[in-house]
Amino acid sequence: MSKPGSGLRNSRQWLGRTFGSGFDELTFYALSTWRGWQRHTYHLSNAAEMLALHELTQAEPTQLFVPPPLPDVSIQNQKMPTVLRPLARNYRYTQLAFPSAITTGNPTNDMVHAHHLYRPDHKNGPTLLYLHGWHNFKAALSLFTPLQLIAPLCYNLVMLELPHHIVLTAAGTYSGELSLTANLPATLITMQQAVSDTRAMAGWLRARGIERLAIEGQSLGGLVAALTLTVEAAFDCAVLFVPAVEPGTSLWHSTYTRTLRRELLRQGLDESATGALLESLRPARSRPLLEPERILVVAATGDRVAFRPDVENFARAWGANFAAIEWGHLSSHRLSPAFRLIRPFLGRWLGAGGIN
Repeated sequence: MSKPGSGLRNSRQWLGRTFGSGFDELTFYALSTWRGWQRHTYHLSNAAEMLALHELTQAEPTQLFVPPPLPDVSIQNQKMPTVLRPLARNYRYTQLAFPSAITTGNPTNDMVHAHHLYRPDHKNGPTLLYLHGWHNFKAALSLFTPLQLIAPLCYNLVMLELPHHIVLTAAGTYSGELSLTANLPATLITMQQAVSDTRAMAGWLRARGIERLAIEGQSLGGLVAALTLTVEAAFDCAVLFVPAVEPGTSLWHSTYTRTLRRELLRQGLDESATGALLESLRPARSRPLLEPERILVVAATGDRVAFRPDVENFARAWGANFAAIEWGHLSSHRLSPAFRLIRPFLGRWLGAGGIN
């Protein structure tokens, strides 16, 4: 006999999966079509680049992700964006910038930018380092959800702009266009730069006196965060939210990446070959330096990028905490179930923040 209310709960779960998946598909189709119209050049690799990538497919994380030096960070006070003001009444806003330890030859991209929202009376209080998702294009909008998450906890927030995103976007391209492309060697360099920048930011925060530091990554940011955890021990806990931890699968089975697939096929690369070339970017092949009980991995049941079985298998491989919530890749992080899941986890490891 089913428990009272189980039918209604199952119906809600089915609706969440169905509408979440449908919302993902509709949005991905529209965005990939629009980006296909925008794109005027192909992002392909040459034979020498591919040969070099072949040699790195089985490289250890310590070989791929070299520790960066402590950065020389410039700090500039900023006016709080209008969209953040209702949440950030007790916060101050500064922008941080420093040269990346890994250069791509694009001066716009090689200067790291981050956004620091802190409580003046608890400037060294518990801090969340947040890594946004693929194609995020405006800093204020990217800051809104993590600020909504941590403001009730009175934590501070730092959001790092991932390579080739937001102000790091090269002229003539859209935000994130150059971060993941069919030029797989260039994609590897982008991920090396992202991990290096994340480690540099974490090292600087610790050097500034931050005693309790968490990292959260969403989607592409979740992949970067997971890779960072294989080489960096600066964090007290980590949240990997719908992380794209199987990049080969995400590239070949999502409507979001159909433009990339066309360009991969132009190079004679199928799903198997792509997965083999991206093996070094699959975090499950390594172990985290952080204790597994301090890692929370969250999947979305209707996700059409970071598919739930992949995310769950990854969490199991690491022995990390795992949870699944309804809706899809784009919608789930903005819903109250995500906040109710993540806030107690952060509170367990970071403790109390400031006082409202």
